[in-house]
Amino acid sequence: MKLFVAILGWGLGSVLGYAQSVQLLFSQPPNTSGTLTWTASLVQPGRKVTQSNLVLTASGRRLTVRMESVFAADGAPLRMISETVSGTALLQRIVADFRPDGVHLSGERASKKLNQVVAYPEGAPWKDVGEFWFLRDQPKPGAKLLTYRFSLEDLQWRVQERHYVGRSKKKIGNREWEGHLVRVDGGEFLLDDRGDPIWIETTTGATLTRKEKPNL
Repeated sequence: MKLFVAILGWGLGSVLGYAQSVQLLFSQPPNTSGTLTWTASLVQPGRKVTQSNLVLTASGRRLTVRMESVFAADGAPLRMISETVSGTALLQRIVADFRPDGVHLSGERASKKLNQVVAYPEGAPWKDVGEFWFLRDQPKPGAKLLTYRFSLEDLQWRVQERHYVGRSKKKIGNREWEGHLVRVDGGEFLLDDRGDPIWIETTTGATLTRKEKPNL
């Protein structure tokens, strides 16, 4: 669950390109299920914004995870927000603002106020242009990126490799989907031509599959 949540994000802005929401069905053994609503868009001035809302049910307990990520045109993270709610009770809220002197953290975590600054990884790449793959940029099959990403799970920079395998097909239910297969540390994705997820599988056993719209 933590590994999956770490890849999500959402944000706000003035839309440049067409933004649409997609829904995916979440499943993780032995008894966790739910629905993810995901939106990604380009906003002024050339930034990328992602929004996600994950609603989970496990053993009769309802959990909602909302996330927000905003990236500059060069792949630099600008702001991330993570909020976890159980029923109507706020369990956790973390805000990360990326400023010139470091990552400023605020909010509440483990019932404690959060107020600290985390330094950028010295001499290491932390601007991830892979965030714009397919939404704006078209990588070639075989393309790889190695960057540091800030984790809202443990509030540290973590190295991640992103690998575009190429176009691939996958049968989900009665439909065969075609998209872009991307592998990262901890899982792999099948993405459509906008970079929105069709299918996700993590190494922890969580899977998400695109929910088809009903025929009208």
